[in-house]
Amino acid sequence: MVIRLCLFACGMSLFCCPSASAHAASFVLGNNANGLTGQFGPAALTQAGVTLTIAHTLTGAKFDESGKGLGVDARGTTSAAIENTSLGGPDKLNLQQALGPLTAFPAPAVFYGESLQFGFDRPGTITALMFDGVKDESFEFFRLESSTRGVLHSFFDAEIGLRITDPGLLTVPNKLLLADAIVSGNDDHAGLAISVAPGEVFTLTYGEFIVTPNMLRPGNGLLEGNGARWEGVVFTAVPEPSSLAVLGGIGTVTSFSRVRRRGRRA
Repeated sequence: MVIRLCLFACGMSLFCCPSASAHAASFVLGNNANGLTGQFGPAALTQAGVTLTIAHTLTGAKFDESGKGLGVDARGTTSAAIENTSLGGPDKLNLQQALGPLTAFPAPAVFYGESLQFGFDRPGTITALMFDGVKDESFEFFRLESSTRGVLHSFFDAEIGLRITDPGLLTVPNKLLLADAIVSGNDDHAGLAISVAPGEVFTLTYGEFIVTPNMLRPGNGLLEGNGARWEGVVFTAVPEPSSLAVLGGIGTVTSFSRVRRRGRRA
């Protein structure tokens, strides 16, 4: 009986007395705020007791944080992207050069480009993702994948519906629109509730959806994309239990046990 009560009390102490209430850690990227430009990575950033680790997926590439967000400088790599043309830049995530011209038809429905990977040192919830330069005119988007759950969301600019006759023609998984201005502009999305398990890794991949002229609303032409940036993430960590609360629970049960023993002697 005493052992059962001890386990119950300790469990209640863990549940009712966390060391601190859940708090949000906001990681904002861009304008060299984190000194990432020129680093090969991975890089670790810490906010509010939470560490965010970021890496890219191209061997020999470097981070570029000089713009309004984080990009990948792939100049000189074996998988060189369109870094030195009007269709891209080293401070953005771009399509790969090997994918060829986007004006050729028939074309694949989607072209994918450079990626960034990230993860947290604690479980919790992603509540917002921020981007810069995701353009509706060229149907640019970011695909978010989990290492354990596959593709989670595809983020398009909020005005994509003004360009295409039916947003349902964008055949990518779980479309979400970037409409909330968290940092600047309208390329952010708040109100997310993406759970993060221990050790889970996420991948953000830049992409462009290729449309045919008959899919466009009157007055809209076909424009080529020129890359976009990742501007940050807001993450709420799961509170850690307080060691003092655990000790208090154990002490309370110990006292209760002693009282029980004394009662039996009387």
